[in-house]
Amino acid sequence: MVLAELRRVTARGGSIALISPERPDWFEKQGWRRVTAPPWPAPDHPPWLDEFFGPLDPPHELVMTLVED
Repeated sequence: MVLAELRRVTARGGSIALISPERPDWFEKQGWRRVTAPPWPAPDHPPWLDEFFGPLDPPHELVMTLVED
């Protein structure tokens, strides 16, 4: 599992932070700290980006935890 590998390679006392995880509520329930900022508008960009990727949605959520063991 990816989270287990992140913990394995992070030194004790280090932090793991994920930007805009798909399910931030799940991480919060697991004891991760959740930081939410108001959504920012996407910067000016060529229209083809929206056509190719869909509407741009700048990140506005962060979850993080300390590695203690």
